[in-house]
Amino acid sequence: MRKRWNNSRRSFTTNCAGWPRVICAANAPITRCKRRRWPSTIISWNRVLSGSLRDPLVGRDVLVGVLLGVSLMLLYPLETLVRLWLGAALRWTGIGPLDSLLGARYVIAIGFLNNLCFSILYALLLFFLIFLLRVLTRRQWLGAGIFVLIGIAQDVPGSGNPMITALFSCLFSILILIALLRFGFVALTTTLFVDALLLCIPITTDLSVWYAGNALAVLLAVLALAAFAFRTSLGGQKVFAGKLLDE
Repeated sequence: MRKRWNNSRRSFTTNCAGWPRVICAANAPITRCKRRRWPSTIISWNRVLSGSLRDPLVGRDVLVGVLLGVSLMLLYPLETLVRLWLGAALRWTGIGPLDSLLGARYVIAIGFLNNLCFSILYALLLFFLIFLLRVLTRRQWLGAGIFVLIGIAQDVPGSGNPMITALFSCLFSILILIALLRFGFVALTTTLFVDALLLCIPITTDLSVWYAGNALAVLLAVLALAAFAFRTSLGGQKVFAGKLLDE
C-alpha cells in the first residue's frame, strides 16, 4: 500500500486544473452509497462541502489527521533506522518530486495544490476499497484485515527484507484504517495530505542549507493547520476555561 501511495504521488501531474472535476465526478456516486450504508464517516465531509469549515467536528477530524499524517511520515525514518540496526538493505525514503526544491512557487504548486488534489482523490479510492470490502465481507473487522493484507501483498514483492517491509506496511495500513474507521473521510484526507506535504521536501535542522527556507515553510504550514484545527475543535471554548475542564 505504501509503495502504491508513493509511486502514485510522485507520478501525479503538477497541473491540477482538471482534477477538481475528476474528484467531483468520483465523489458523487461514492457519497450516495456511503450515505445509505456508512453515514457516520462522511458527517464532517458534508459540513466541509457546505462551507462549515469552523465546525468543531471538522476541526477535530483535521487535528487527528495532522497527527496521523505526521505519524505516517515518521514511519519512513523509523524503518530506515530499523534496517540500519539489523543490517538490512535500505529502501526508498518516500521523498516526493524534487521540483519542490526549486523555489517557493514550486512548493505551493506541488507541495500544497498538487498534494491536496491527489490526497482527496486517493482518499476517495481508499474509501471505496474499504467500503467495498466491508460490504462484501459483512464484517468491518474482516474487511479491515483484508485491506491490511492487500497492502502487505503490494509492498513485500521485491523488497530486501520481507519481514521489515511487512511490519511497516502493516503499520501504514493500520494508521489509514484508524483515520477512516474511527474519524471518517476528512481525517483520512488530512492524513494523506500532511504525509505527502512533509515528504515533498527534505526536512532539515541545518538552516544554512539552501532549501532550509522551503522546509521551514512546510513545517510552519503543518503547525498552522494543527493550530487552526485545535482552535476550531474547541467550539469557541477557552482551553483553560472551567467549563472545558469540567467536561
